[in-house]
Amino acid sequence: VALYLIFFGPAGAVLYCTVRYFSDDAKSRGAELPLVDTALMLLDWLPSRLIALGYVLSGHFTLAFARWRQQALCWRCPAREVISEVALAAETIEFNSPTPICVQSTISLLQLSKRNFILLVIGLSLLTIFGVVV
Repeated sequence: VALYLIFFGPAGAVLYCTVRYFSDDAKSRGAELPLVDTALMLLDWLPSRLIALGYVLSGHFTLAFARWRQQALCWRCPAREVISEVALAAETIEFNSPTPICVQSTISLLQLSKRNFILLVIGLSLLTIFGVVV
């Protein structure tokens, strides 16, 4: 939603949220809306690859880039799969930590998400400085 808000303003965010709502509503009712599912796949395709690229740049580059390169141009790979697999490849989980194992992965992935968000804010700042985004 944030990327649609940044580049297309409130109209882009409303469009994305509307398509997401109708898709989730159809899935909860067991109905099939092929046009909505196709629109959601197209709306999710580029932002998921950009967020995954942010994980590559803010995490373990060599492992994550190899995984991102495999899935970046795949049209049929779901957005959640691309983001989750690249995020898992980008962050190494410490096993010699005093925290429980179930919390270690959450903390590591949260730190990766924070770094990715900071990278997104820096990118937005640069685009604003150079006049691409108003």
